[in-house]
Amino acid sequence: MPLWAQLSVTVFAAASLAFTLSLAVWVPVAWRSSQPNLTTLAEKFHGARIWVEPTLDIYQNSNRMNEGRSAELLAHPVNRYVPPNIEAGWAGLATYHPPFKERVIGFLFRRTLLISEQLTGRLQDADVPLMLGTDTFGFPFCIAGKSAHDEMDLMQASGLTTFQVLQSATVNPAKFFGEDNEFGTVTVGKRADLLLVKDNPLTDLETTRRPDGVMLRGVWLPAENLQRMLENLSSQN
Repeated sequence: MPLWAQLSVTVFAAASLAFTLSLAVWVPVAWRSSQPNLTTLAEKFHGARIWVEPTLDIYQNSNRMNEGRSAELLAHPVNRYVPPNIEAGWAGLATYHPPFKERVIGFLFRRTLLISEQLTGRLQDADVPLMLGTDTFGFPFCIAGKSAHDEMDLMQASGLTTFQVLQSATVNPAKFFGEDNEFGTVTVGKRADLLLVKDNPLTDLETTRRPDGVMLRGVWLPAENLQRMLENLSSQN
């Protein structure tokens, strides 16, 4: 057999194998991520009385890192409040060149955020209780405070109303821990943990990023005090 024919057979065989493997991977993924299947999954969660913490911010950060945007994440001003040992660990990601296997895995899971957002919407539709959570510092660039607000935006993008998003950060966790008689809502006799904002968060969630102050267990912390605390934290780093 001529060399060119041998090469043709080899290329064809490799292409056939790649196609077969892609079908083996993508057919199950496509089926599992279909809207009917996500709806069925959400109904099973509801039937099993499972509480869910979507942690969409993790998938968003993962996508950005796979896109080579780690340096952009590292340059965000909020990183000056991150403990030096943690930030140093993240710094290496900006110049890290993953091996081929990791790049393939990143490619295969690039739709994880989209699918997770769709599932979050179906879970809410099925009345599955959702709680806001982000694995702060447990995953690169998930920073205390910022990641919670980013998660709220992603939950809203998943189809939740602003009211439902706020519930996921307040009353739902209180109910999960069986402490809704202690905190979670603004009620006489409950613990005074409050966030005071200028605008109505039901029409603009972004206002929660700019509080006029925080009431923490009955202690009032105006915006000036909060900023001073952040500056002290930054100077320690």
